[in-house]
Amino acid sequence: MLQSSFNRWDFLPPDPQYIYQYFQDHFNNAHGLTVVKKYHTHCDFFIFSTSANNPLINNFYLNNKEIILRCIEDFYSDMHEALKELKSHCFWVPTNNSHLKLDPLSVSLSKRQSECALLLLKGLTTKQIAQKINLSPHTIEEYLTHLREKLEVANKTLLTLIN
Repeated sequence: MLQSSFNRWDFLPPDPQYIYQYFQDHFNNAHGLTVVKKYHTHCDFFIFSTSANNPLINNFYLNNKEIILRCIEDFYSDMHEALKELKSHCFWVPTNNSHLKLDPLSVSLSKRQSECALLLLKGLTTKQIAQKINLSPHTIEEYLTHLREKLEVANKTLLTLIN
């Protein structure tokens, strides 16, 4: 592991994606803590929060950092087998560059591109996708070509690489 970071929501700069605001508006959650554990190949995020009417939780976060870290380590330990199984189903989308320069939220896909991408991720071939959504394989290839261009990947295989 490279490092961990503790980010208390109450002290973050404005949230450009309104993620924390969404939690507060839809779940009455606020005063959260996001713990990020960075590794060479990935990051794990652990999110803790409470109701909006409990601002004193920030004192708990500050005074119990070691307990929070121990809970995360216990989670890894207790969930080892389940996490191993989940990891076999992960996918990533590489780019032509050494870092991802696209903001995933800024990539806009058409309904058909989204449909094709989802079926491709489920392991269907171009021909199977075409049969499933009643289009020609050539049309599916066109959708996937546009998808590859938007995500800046060289081929269809790179869209579905499994970790």
